[in-house]
Amino acid sequence: MQADNNKNTFCLENLEIISCPSLVRFPHGRLPTSLKMLKIWECLQLEPLSDRILPNNASLEYIDIWNCPTLISSPDSLNNLKCLMELIIGNCQYLKYFPEIDLSLPNLRTLNISNCANLKSLPHQILNLTSLLYLTVCNCPCIVSFPKGGLPPNLLSLEIWDCEQLKEPISNWDLHTSTSLKDLSIVGGPALVSFPDEKCLLPTTLVSIYIAKLNNLESLSIGLLNLPSLEELEVVDCPKLRSLPREGLPTTLGRLRIRNCSLLKDQCSREKGEYWPLIASIPCVEIQST
Repeated sequence: MQADNNKNTFCLENLEIISCPSLVRFPHGRLPTSLKMLKIWECLQLEPLSDRILPNNASLEYIDIWNCPTLISSPDSLNNLKCLMELIIGNCQYLKYFPEIDLSLPNLRTLNISNCANLKSLPHQILNLTSLLYLTVCNCPCIVSFPKGGLPPNLLSLEIWDCEQLKEPISNWDLHTSTSLKDLSIVGGPALVSFPDEKCLLPTTLVSIYIAKLNNLESLSIGLLNLPSLEELEVVDCPKLRSLPREGLPTTLGRLRIRNCSLLKDQCSREKGEYWPLIASIPCVEIQST
């Protein structure tokens, strides 16, 4: 019977461990090499993933870790996961850093990091993740800057939400190196007065922009006219925003939504507002203020 159990373990492909607060360790001290999907949620005492646990798990395609306070750093053996396509880490309050070695994950498509209060930085040389398409970083208040060298070149979507200490200018993010980027979402963080500022080069491939909670933002700039593919623009909760570019907005824009930007409400009012002639031709315009 023991032999049969071991055989079944070697064939295991999907493993989900959810809300097991007393679980301390993995059986045999490592994961089955056949594993393709690993989900660990709410396991407050479970030993963290380490080089000992993950040495030969080259088959793993999906990892999702949520609320595992024992996780302080991701193991160097993360680089062995050549098939990994999606990595999600959330609510790991003591996670501080990724390996200092350059990540080499040739098939990673999605990286989602959220609610990691002590995380200091994103993976070193993240630009080498040439297959990465979707990058989300949310509520990581200790991140102060992006890795040097820019972001992955084939990125399609970038979401940066509520990273309070990320005050460096967006021009330092080197967004122009992501020449496939279509969706950009920025909530809180950068101390912008104008978007985009004169030093900020945005990828001309952008289709959708969402910006919110930029408390110092006063104007949308003429730089938006350099985005020939822009179709959607949404601006939310920017209390100082008072001006749009007088040169107009991209003619490709199909939807403009401005919410809770009280200084712009009257200026954009239908037929009467100062900016109405600039936005009247946009098919869908929504101006709301509470």
